[in-house]
Amino acid sequence: KKIDDRIIKIKDVATVKRIWQDVSNRKFYNKTAGVVVNVFNTNNEDISIVAGKTRAYLENFNKVNQNVTADIIQDNSIIIEQRIALLTKNGIIGFILVLLILTLFLHPSLAGWVAVAIPISFAGMFILASFYGITLNVISLFGMIIVIGILVDDGIIIAENIYQRYEKGEDRITAAINGTLEVLPAVFSAILTTIVAFSLFFMLDGMLGDFFPEMGFVVIGTLIFSLIEGILILPTHIAHSKALKGIQPSKKLKQIIDKTTDVLDKIKTKYYVPILDFTVKNPFTIILIFICSLVITISAMSAGLIKSTVFPNIEGESIIVNLKFEAGSSEEKTKKWINHIENKIIEKNNAISNEFNEGKSLIRAIEKTIGNNQAADQWTMATAQSSEKSYLNVLLIPSEERSIGTSEITNLLKDAVGEIPGAESLTFDIESPFGKAISIALFSENNNELLSAIKILKDYMINLNVMKNIESSDQKGLKEIKLKLKNKAYQMN
Repeated sequence: KKIDDRIIKIKDVATVKRIWQDVSNRKFYNKTAGVVVNVFNTNNEDISIVAGKTRAYLENFNKVNQNVTADIIQDNSIIIEQRIALLTKNGIIGFILVLLILTLFLHPSLAGWVAVAIPISFAGMFILASFYGITLNVISLFGMIIVIGILVDDGIIIAENIYQRYEKGEDRITAAINGTLEVLPAVFSAILTTIVAFSLFFMLDGMLGDFFPEMGFVVIGTLIFSLIEGILILPTHIAHSKALKGIQPSKKLKQIIDKTTDVLDKIKTKYYVPILDFTVKNPFTIILIFICSLVITISAMSAGLIKSTVFPNIEGESIIVNLKFEAGSSEEKTKKWINHIENKIIEKNNAISNEFNEGKSLIRAIEKTIGNNQAADQWTMATAQSSEKSYLNVLLIPSEERSIGTSEITNLLKDAVGEIPGAESLTFDIESPFGKAISIALFSENNNELLSAIKILKDYMINLNVMKNIESSDQKGLKEIKLKLKNKAYQMN
């Protein structure tokens, strides 16, 4: 302002400081102020190694620092390690079962060579996968878990047929060659049909097309090497095995094999033969039974008795509570009510922990953020920071350590919190790798018409009583009054 030909600056009447803008973004962990540090791995780094080094660093950090504590909020390497453990467990169980069952009905030597197909097939697939750029991840490990159950099928068929020909008098080399050639068309057809089925994964579009080709490659690559091992390597091993050299197992083991063979023959004669005889003599009856079963299944699906979904509902181990007031609401107001929600959740956790988990807390930690909202999935775009937003990340103990599901816990916590006065939205979501179940976009050049349509649609969806967390992206700001001064007002300063 200019007074008496002198310019009055802001620094003449006030203290001026150049500082960063105070944006609402405050973090709390179990009600203690803190910061969140995200650790990522690059495409060329192993997530398990990165996670292991991070855990080691945090352990050392907590030993050195007494006033500051570091804790892990989320560790995405755990699911990979769990899948690897499951694959290892299934592989060991499959290996033992193949050894045990084939030993009981054929010969220990045959069982050992058939079981070797499991590591050989996976080893070949890993060589191919390294050229294709496939890593050990949730999708590829799931493919390995699927294929491990069908790996030794062709080997069992070939080994049994070779051994049968040897028992009928053929020499071991001739039995190995003729036995393999006899079942080769059937084995090749069985493997080929499975390969064709999983090759469809390479033709998927969209989000599924980004992930499932890896599963298809793992299954197909493993089956191809299983076929190669079964028709080339396995017959050679069997031809020179103890089983075809006439070397019998120990006397005690031979007695066990004879007994199990007798039991199998009795089951075959008493149960299987009559059923097979009826099936062969009454083909139309069997066809009619299967057609009726198909009709019943389709009817049950149409009636909703058998439900269908693209992906099963796998509950996460964290609950995201988002609170949002009208745009422009103060940080104090937001902080007051998010603290209220946190206290209500802690109180309810104490009650349900005593009721469902023998007093052991169902919640291991609560991460609180003031100044932003958090999506429950990884696909929703992050929102801008502002004072009217806040959220809680309620971290639960692992599902195997509790007897109550995440959905039930969420509903109980939601009922305990109740309604928040003046809140534009309050949602309780379970962490999920997928997006929202339903997303609807409305378009109109008339804003009043658009707002009316939003209200009608929201009211209708609420009245269905089958949906929750219904919210709109339309944000309403605080009411304001705009004044326009007249010329005389300027003259009067």
